[in-house]
Amino acid sequence: MAVQGFEHLQWLNPKDRQVLCRGECAAALKEESKLLAEIRQTIVSHQRAIEHCRAVSETDPTWFSLDVQDNHARHVTILRNMLRVLEQDAAPAPENAGIVDSLRGRLLSSYAQTAEATSRAAASEQVQAATASARSALGSLSAALTSSFPSATNEAGLPASPGGQHQATSFDLHASSSDLHRADEPSVVGTLLSSSSTEPHAALGGQESLFGGSRPEPAAQRVQIVEAMLERPSESAAQVAAENQDFPEAVDATSLPTS
Repeated sequence: MAVQGFEHLQWLNPKDRQVLCRGECAAALKEESKLLAEIRQTIVSHQRAIEHCRAVSETDPTWFSLDVQDNHARHVTILRNMLRVLEQDAAPAPENAGIVDSLRGRLLSSYAQTAEATSRAAASEQVQAATASARSALGSLSAALTSSFPSATNEAGLPASPGGQHQATSFDLHASSSDLHRADEPSVVGTLLSSSSTEPHAALGGQESLFGGSRPEPAAQRVQIVEAMLERPSESAAQVAAENQDFPEAVDATSLPTS
């Protein structure tokens, strides 16, 4: 298992890994050599700054620069100590180090980094493809569930009332029943609704309402009859008529369609 942060080494064999390691060590020593040279140059710059401050102060006694000279002198001391420590503690070269290890190490590092980046890109594409497939499946499932349940809004985009949904469902069930309506026979409900509102006694044979009490208004009377028929969709119209003594006078039960 590759060490975290060095996954690219898995694309190299053990020998190439050693070459890459020796190349990194050589590169570090090369950078240190540059740093030592810069420290030496920095020490020289501080010394030149001190000398210029002294020269100007001698020609112009009113210009005070001793504090500036002291600061540059302290920096020179710190840098000299750092330079001495680094020069005395030289880093040893790795085993089997070669002159071209630095160049070979850079080439191997570039190859390993490229291979690792390509592998991650391929894995990312596979993850994206799997994610897209999962999203597509979830979308299909959501569409199937949505089509399996009735809409909560009507055609106008408003919430549908529970009563309206119940009545519409009851009417559809009743209308599809062969007991109450057939394509080749007149509907009892249609006969009652088509009766003239000015002739309630002709429709009901001059008898009292099927529902008891005083006779309702013609329009309300027909509505009650329709509601009674809708509440009993499992029975034929003839059965409903047989159970009501007043109904045969309104409509001949023998002429009603039977199941």
